[in-house]
Amino acid sequence: MDRVLREGWEVKKLGKVCKTGSGGTPLKAHKDYYEGGTIPWLMSGEVSQGEVFKAKNFITEKGLKNSSAKLFPINTVLVAMYGATAGQVGILRFEACTNQAICGILPNEKTIPEYLFYCFLLKKEELIAQAVGGAQPNISQIKIKNTKIPIPTLQEQQKIVVILDEAFSAIEKAKANAELNLKNAKELFETYLQSVFENKGEGWEEKSLGEITTKIGSGVTPRGGSKVINLKVFHSLEV
Repeated sequence: MDRVLREGWEVKKLGKVCKTGSGGTPLKAHKDYYEGGTIPWLMSGEVSQGEVFKAKNFITEKGLKNSSAKLFPINTVLVAMYGATAGQVGILRFEACTNQAICGILPNEKTIPEYLFYCFLLKKEELIAQAVGGAQPNISQIKIKNTKIPIPTLQEQQKIVVILDEAFSAIEKAKANAELNLKNAKELFETYLQSVFENKGEGWEEKSLGEITTKIGSGVTPRGGSKVINLKVFHSLEV
């Protein structure tokens, strides 16, 4: 039963608010379904782009007509359903079709695509927890349709999107700065280390490793089926 979250907000199953659909894969045996194709055809691994502006693969008009693949309109929210990419969410920014591993949530006048995108980004772990298939989880379209989401007014949805856009932008900026600082620190360390070895101190000598160590060893790979593994431990290295 739907419940009220805030004044004017209801929590509903997605299927009561939006229509959904999944794609299909034209038979690989028919080369004319693919060769020279101009219709974008997305696979589940491409959903993680976030905003999806391009496809790596294409099918022909004949391939589209002779398969369960269907064209999704601009602003369709995409949710990957199978395997390692299960739960990934994206927004289609051009007209395209997909394979059967993607669920498309069709845009309508009740929801903003970006709001649905953030809702399912939040619901990712919940969906994966419901997945079946062990190491390769599968999320069904039924589970996506049964996912409950709050439905505020369009104006409130837009405000939420603006706040979350700013938050995620700040996170990405902080991440980029952290990666740059790490890169700079690594370069500084390498430069300092190189400087130390190039500017030898008084009394330094250059010797081979064999001249300064008494024992050098390497590991071994046990034969298959062996129940006992003998490991040689090298110790008492003398410098």
